[in-house]
Parts: sequence; structure tokens; C-alpha cells
Amino acid sequence: EAAAEKLQAKVERRCGDFMTPKELDEVCALKLSMMNELVSPMAMARTRNEAASAAARIIMVREESRGKLLGYANYYLNCLEDDKRVAYLYEVQLADEAQGKKPSLGKALLADFEERARQAGMAAMRLTVSALNLKAISIYEHLGYGFVRECTEHDADTNTTYTSYVY
Repeated sequence: EAAAEKLQAKVERRCGDFMTPKELDEVCALKLSMMNELVSPMAMARTRNEAASAAARIIMVREESRGKLLGYANYYLNCLEDDKRVAYLYEVQLADEAQGKKPSLGKALLADFEERARQAGMAAMRLTVSALNLKAISIYEHLGYGFVRECTEHDADTNTTYTSYVY
């Protein structure tokens, strides 16, 4: 929250089933604006449904003055993997104007996710990133996330494969 304050922004946290239709629209609009060439209509519908699910946890950061969504993280707790409880970071998106700022809003969203996972007693933390998103892969590796496996999920509309990293 300190990073958000320095950027004159506020942090909001929600369970997916408490997201308003306007908030879901904002999340989808931000994703589409940042990943337009990688996102099919089917993937956008899936994003909206996943963000609205009761299991989803959303961290949103808004500009205080205008209320504009600057970024969000969508994560899940209590996913089972090898009989262990795992926290799973589904996605992080930042608006253009929030990228490259100091302090880093992206790092702050990751730190918030990691803290909530630790507090919930998760055995591990995982995140996925498109194999085409080389900038994000570089950031995650720099922050200490290590390659676990390449997922078999394939979106034929965008020809995108997803690579999972573990922390």
C-alpha cells in the first residue's frame, strides 16, 4: 500500500463474487488494452468469469484523483497441487501510465499476493505468464521466480501457450 500511496493511488481488495459489473468491465478493459493482440473474445469471456468467481481474489489499484484503474492482480488461494495447498496468481495487469514508475506498482501487487498467500499458510506460490510475454518473464525471473513447467493449455484463437513459474 506504500507504493500505491506514493503514486497517489488507493488499494481495493475484493472476493470475485463481490466484484461489481463496472469493476469487471474495468478489469476486462485494462486487460484488453494491454494485451489486445494476445486476447481472443473467448479468453476475455473466461477472464470475466474467472474474476467474478467466488474463489477469485482481486487486488485493484486506482488513481485517487480520477478513480481510474491503474492495475490489478487476480489470484486464488487453496489450489491443490501434489496434495499441497498452493496460491496461484492468475494475472497481473498494469495500465501504461503505471508501468516503469518508482516505486513499482507491479512489484507491490506481487508482494501483496505473496503476503496474503503466506498469511493463508500456502505451501507454495505459482504464477502463469504467456510464453510470448518476454518482458514479464524477465521481471519474474529477476524477482526469483523459477521455471516449473510449460502448460499444455493452448488458445487456438491467439496461438498462445502458457508457461508456469514457481516461487
